[in-house]
Amino acid sequence: MKKNVIIYLAVVFFYGCKSKEKSESAEFFERANYHLKKNEPDKALGFFNEAIEKDPDFADAYHNRGILYLRMDRIKEAQADFEKALEIDPDFDQATLNLARLYSETGKNTESDELFRRLEKPYKDSSDFHNYYGQNLVMLHRGAEAHKAFEKSLQLNPANAEALTNAGYLFFQEGDLSTARKYLEKALKIHPGFGYALNNLSVIAEKEGRLNEAVALAESALRSDPNSILYLNNLTLFLLMNSERDKAEVILQKAEKADESNPYTRRNRAVSLFLKGDYPAADKILVEVKDSHPEVDYIYYYLGMISKKLGAGRQACQYFSNGNLVKDGKSAAELKNCP
Repeated sequence: MKKNVIIYLAVVFFYGCKSKEKSESAEFFERANYHLKKNEPDKALGFFNEAIEKDPDFADAYHNRGILYLRMDRIKEAQADFEKALEIDPDFDQATLNLARLYSETGKNTESDELFRRLEKPYKDSSDFHNYYGQNLVMLHRGAEAHKAFEKSLQLNPANAEALTNAGYLFFQEGDLSTARKYLEKALKIHPGFGYALNNLSVIAEKEGRLNEAVALAESALRSDPNSILYLNNLTLFLLMNSERDKAEVILQKAEKADESNPYTRRNRAVSLFLKGDYPAADKILVEVKDSHPEVDYIYYYLGMISKKLGAGRQACQYFSNGNLVKDGKSAAELKNCP
C-alpha cells in the first residue's frame, strides 16, 4: 500500500484588506508561497510565521505552513496547522483533504474516515480523492467499500497508476494474486518504474516461489527510492530466501542504519542469524517481534524452523499451525509433517 502524503497548495483568494495588519499579513503570505514553490523552506517558514503573527485567523497561512511542515517531515506541526485552519474555517475543503490524508498516514483511520465523508460531494469527480479514500478504507478493513472507491477512481481516470496499484494491493490481500498482478502490471505500463507497483509485484513473485524474479523486482523498486525502509526490507528478505547472504547483509545493514527498530528489519536480522545457525539469538528477536508486531510476515514460520532445529517438535508444529492460520505461504508445507 502506498504510504506517502500527497499535498496541495491552497488557492488563495483575497477579499480585500480590512486593516494594515491584514495587508501586511497578505504580503508575507505571498512571499512565503513564493519561497515554498522555490523549495526554500527556511525562508518560507519565516514569512508564514510573520503572516500568522500579523493575522492569527489567517486559515490559508496555517494550511500552507502545514504543507511546508510536511515537506520538512515535521508531522505533528503539520497536523496542528491543518487542524487550526479548519478551526478557523470549517468549510476549507483542501485543509480537510490534507488532514484526512495525514490522519490516514499516521494511523488515525477512523478520524480520517469522518473527514473523507465530508468531502464526498465536493470531490465526487476527483479520481485522486476516491483513490485516497479507498486507501483509508483498506486500512479500516472495509474491503468491499474500498473496491468501490478504487473502481470509481479508475472510472474517472483509467490511467491513475496509484489507484491501479492500490486496487492490486487489495486483491493481493484477498488472495487473488492473478488479478492483483494484472492491475500492477497495468500500473507499470502507465508509470514505468513506479516503486510501489514494483514492490507489490516482487511480493507476489515471492509468494509464487519465483525468487529470482522477486529479487529483480525488489531491486528495481529500491532503485526508485534507495532510502525506502519498505523496499530495503523486502529485498533483504528475498535475498536471504534466495541464498544470497552476502548481498542480503549489505542491504540489511542499510536498513538497520535507517531504522534499526523497524519490526521487519529486526525480523530480517533474525532470519540472517537463523541461516548462520545462531538459533537462540534468532529466536529471541523473533519472539520479541511476535509479541509486539504479530502482523509481520513469516515470524511463525521461522520460529517453527528454529524450534525444529532445536528438537522442539511440538512447539514447532504449534508455530507452523499459527503461520498457516495467517496464510504465510510457507508454514502449510511444514505442517503436513506434524502429527
